[in-house]
Amino acid sequence: MNKSQEHSIAAVINFCTNDLRFLEAAISASSALSHQLIISVCDHFFNGEAENYDLLEWIYQHHTECSFIEFAFDPVQPYGRFTNLSPLDPDWVHHWHNSGRLVPFYFLDEMIDYIFFWDVDEIPDAEAFQRWLDTNEYKNYEALRFSSYWYFREPRFRATTYPDTGLMVKKKALEPFLILNPDERMGLYYSIKGNKQRWVKGVDNMPMLHHYSWVRTKVEMLKKTACWGHHWEREWSKMIEEEYTRGFNGKDFVRFYEYIEMENSFDPLSHILPVKTRSINLEEHIAGLHRFPHVKRVDAKEIFRLDLQRTFQL
Repeated sequence: MNKSQEHSIAAVINFCTNDLRFLEAAISASSALSHQLIISVCDHFFNGEAENYDLLEWIYQHHTECSFIEFAFDPVQPYGRFTNLSPLDPDWVHHWHNSGRLVPFYFLDEMIDYIFFWDVDEIPDAEAFQRWLDTNEYKNYEALRFSSYWYFREPRFRATTYPDTGLMVKKKALEPFLILNPDERMGLYYSIKGNKQRWVKGVDNMPMLHHYSWVRTKVEMLKKTACWGHHWEREWSKMIEEEYTRGFNGKDFVRFYEYIEMENSFDPLSHILPVKTRSINLEEHIAGLHRFPHVKRVDAKEIFRLDLQRTFQL
């Protein structure tokens, strides 16, 4: 990153092991753009299924260049002082996505002025972003969302529509309870007071963010749709089965975009995933976390305490 830049930027990335094929690229690009990089991961998938602890430890061992915050999943008690959600609420899973952004807020360096909130399958073009940051345009805004390239099935299929995703927020404009909006980052964007802009593009008027959310194997797609906040909205498993039976027909089943075929230097599907070598439970995993000094583990009680501490200091 251009260290002469006046403001300090943190990148907060939501992650789970089902998204491992995107992690290395996300770390590389976000490290180039930020002074602090936090990878946020829950110890369970958001449908309550246990994470792959062996794989998590492999990740911690091989990515010591950034900080990880691992937060505990609770089947009945949500994070934050500002919600009374229960597991029966449709927004319960959205809340766990938000928790992945709320928890790192309390561990941002004091010097941080702006925060990128990425999902791990949203890969910024580091060079394009740096050119845009060098214009200092972001200093005029409290919140920004970015136009993105959207891919489906394979990285060579790119949508002709550029939706906005990702979020950049001025830290001083952010309050913890705003992060818990049921509409997640879009809701957070609209809750921020002050000057804002959507569909931000680079200095060449092209998107700076590549969204590979649906470039996955069939198994990974099924896992994704079982765990994410929109799991109840459609019959995702049926749609995925139909997609893989007939093959890609030029329109996705998520947003019904149209696509062009193009070359892409990044192919997450070619990423060779490590093979699971052992099976460990959560208790064994927690007991071994002392081996990873760049990993911090927290629970809802600690975040509640930190929030109270922050409130009394303001």
